[in-house]
Amino acid sequence: MPSSFPLACDTNIFYSIKGNKKMIDILFTGRYLKDREEGYRIHPYLLIRRFYRSVIIVGSGWIGNPNIKDAKIIPSMPYTLLNEFYNMAKICINMHHYTTLLCMEIIRENVIQH
Repeated sequence: MPSSFPLACDTNIFYSIKGNKKMIDILFTGRYLKDREEGYRIHPYLLIRRFYRSVIIVGSGWIGNPNIKDAKIIPSMPYTLLNEFYNMAKICINMHHYTTLLCMEIIRENVIQH
């Protein structure tokens, strides 16, 4: 039987910052990979069409992609600053993991279609 391990992080780098205001509606993290284009059609493209500039993408390879021209793109940032962005976001989505697809199904059914 296959086993899986939950995602882990270094809590010395990624931690909750008390009193941080939620100034980012939706934060996507992860670099663009051509072989994941189908998944990107589900997210983040649908959310960008719905929420425009309230979507921020952090990761390499996104600049020049016409499907995300209305989002704010940050090609890279230090981990310490990334932690601040995570804390400022209402919704954080990591585009590198299968669980993101499950999350996006919920968002699509409950947010985008209403």
